[in-house]
Amino acid sequence: MTINDIINAFYLLGNDIREGLFAEPYRTMMNRAEAENPWFLQFMQRTALNNLCHLLNDKNLVANELIAHGFQLNTTIEQNKNILIVCAGNIPAVAFHDIMCVLLSGCNAVIKLSSNDKTIIPFLLERLTLILPEIKSKIRYIAPDTLNNKDNIHGVIATGSDSSSLVFEQYFSNTKHIIRKSRHSVAIITENDDISGLEDDICLYFSQGCRSVSHLFVPQNYDFTFLSKNLLRYSDIINHNKYRNNYDYQKAIMIMNNIAFVEAIPILLRENEELYSPVAVVNYSYYNTVEDLATIIEQQKDTLQCVAMNGELNVDGVSFVGFGSCQKPIFTDYADGVNTMDWLKGI
Repeated sequence: MTINDIINAFYLLGNDIREGLFAEPYRTMMNRAEAENPWFLQFMQRTALNNLCHLLNDKNLVANELIAHGFQLNTTIEQNKNILIVCAGNIPAVAFHDIMCVLLSGCNAVIKLSSNDKTIIPFLLERLTLILPEIKSKIRYIAPDTLNNKDNIHGVIATGSDSSSLVFEQYFSNTKHIIRKSRHSVAIITENDDISGLEDDICLYFSQGCRSVSHLFVPQNYDFTFLSKNLLRYSDIINHNKYRNNYDYQKAIMIMNNIAFVEAIPILLRENEELYSPVAVVNYSYYNTVEDLATIIEQQKDTLQCVAMNGELNVDGVSFVGFGSCQKPIFTDYADGVNTMDWLKGI
């Protein structure tokens, strides 16, 4: 088995997703995933899988990225190093890109699944092994209580909150690692922007992903009418019990504290400088000129996953995307700006 074989297998998995997304056995899998985690509505699962499908099908980008980092695509894989992947579970299959990178490097993927996402990833990897049976020997799952056994683990990729990342940093201090912390995404809107698609950047996955826009930079006296109309596309999520509890709680807090807000169902918009916002709330702040924002983005770039806007600012190390593209990363959109393939090459 060569890396080229694995690249092709992932490409064929993308085709499998596209062709089977609305049929069995994908339908049964998604029913089970939603039953296990009510946040995983089926249309959001399908969106996540469809976006993943586009990533998997870009064979040229994947191959060129691996070649750029010195991987030999046509040489038989002899790599037997084990990479532990501690998966997040905030959005459907969010850890799949890390697993894909590990397998493409020729390393073995030792996977600790999130309790919030324990069905989708095993299902996809099972479909992958049907395409390329040899890869099955390079995939292993471990239970949470076996994390204390670090024997024969050569590297760790772990994703969590700011607090859990501190634990990971300490626990895996003597092992090569990528530890991912909480990040946020923002949008910069100018006066005459067509912001179609921004509602996806805000509302998909109930705003719980690091690529979900949690803060809007808007010009002085900005009229939120057009955004409010676009957000109505997602008005049905207000009926989701868990989401509605967050919405009602945040609304009550703002009313009791005399905090002004815009009710743009299914989102509450409030003026606040913080980039982070809780579920059901998006913060916004005003600016005078777009150039003024370059300094803010530069200062905050270590906490930013991506910035949605028409165009980009002159700030290095920040991922700028168009409206509607935050939740559609390509293969080389590495989380936290850490090039996973480059790191794996050094293992």
